[in-house]
Amino acid sequence: MEGASALYVVEISDLENSDSIPDRYCSEVKVLPPESVILLENWKLTLEKQLASPESGPISEYINDNHFLDYRHSELHEFALALYREISLHMSRIDNQVASCISEERENVINLLNFLGDPNRAIRIAETYLADEDASVRNSAFRLLASFSKYITVRSSQHLLDLACNNLRNTTFTDRNKSLVLISELLTKKTLQPIQSANNVDS
Repeated sequence: MEGASALYVVEISDLENSDSIPDRYCSEVKVLPPESVILLENWKLTLEKQLASPESGPISEYINDNHFLDYRHSELHEFALALYREISLHMSRIDNQVASCISEERENVINLLNFLGDPNRAIRIAETYLADEDASVRNSAFRLLASFSKYITVRSSQHLLDLACNNLRNTTFTDRNKSLVLISELLTKKTLQPIQSANNVDS
């Protein structure tokens, strides 16, 4: 197709992943309120249902004027508003739960950050979990960064491109899919410099 572009992944099997998870303090205590978890679960189920149902029409997600993830789809829009209100009630718990030893808790908090209304803080926290040991946590972190890519500075983009390219070494679909989505979003920033360490992406 004229004017189209593509990203190609070349797998190099003898590379070892150097992005090991750093040792850090984590808590085994669940402090995220049950109502927050239930709301997130219902949001995810509704989102998955809409994505799997072609007749439901496009969900058309976007970042609204209050700087949180929103949807044109009416039911998902209501979830976005509810999650925005929910996270505002529990801000003091967010930083503690990002350091949770429980992967589901880390994933839930990163998903909540989509509705924080503070893109810079959400990006800063999500970036620290791009190399998390759990694939679902990595997936949520990469997805958030792709959604809020317009808030990412050019300087930060250079580093995030390297992290996304390194994550392509993981063989799970979500790792490679979300890494490529983020790479695609970041490459639309016209002032980016050539990537020096993206050895496993040939474009």
